[in-house]
Amino acid sequence: MKNIKNVLFSTLIVMLYFSWIILIQFNFNSDVSLKTNCTSLFLISVLFLCLFVLLFHKQLRNDCLQFFKEKYFQKVIMYFVFIISIFLIMTGILQMFGLSYYNNLSIIFKSFPGLILFNILVFTPVVEEIVFRGAFRKAISQKKLFIITSGVIYGLLHAIILTQSFNALLMIIPFIALGLILSYIYVKYENLVVNIFVSFLFNISFLMILVI
Repeated sequence: MKNIKNVLFSTLIVMLYFSWIILIQFNFNSDVSLKTNCTSLFLISVLFLCLFVLLFHKQLRNDCLQFFKEKYFQKVIMYFVFIISIFLIMTGILQMFGLSYYNNLSIIFKSFPGLILFNILVFTPVVEEIVFRGAFRKAISQKKLFIITSGVIYGLLHAIILTQSFNALLMIIPFIALGLILSYIYVKYENLVVNIFVSFLFNISFLMILVI
């Protein structure tokens, strides 16, 4: 019974996440002014962020206390350095073959700087770790299956959203690697705050690449 409840709860979380994606895509494609578009997109993201945090508030509170008690800061830095190194090596190799998603993101960033800053630095580190690590883990108790499932779906989704051509879908490789490592970290520590901080640091580096 408990496992069924976890699966249903996880399904709800995933459905909410895809609802956010659909709403964001709908607003991007709407024929309203840029200012109105930015405002509505920001409010949608804030609303969903609050909703996800509310649904996971107990675990987030407990994980936060454990994070500071166990002094996981060094672990966060270690995994961040490892992840960013692997990601940059993989994307660098793919760029040698003319494959990149940076140009598309740079254009979006110039159009919606405030919104992109909020989503990259606040929304995605928190919400994506809740969805792909917290929710998936509740539904999948087997560790290896969880790592593979969460990592692959995470990579697929990011590659599809961030790329605009079929050839660029090869960018799925570094994103799956990123997802697998983040899922492994969650299995190792069972602490969402660790994952959130690692994702946050990765996203800061990601943002610096876009700006530069």
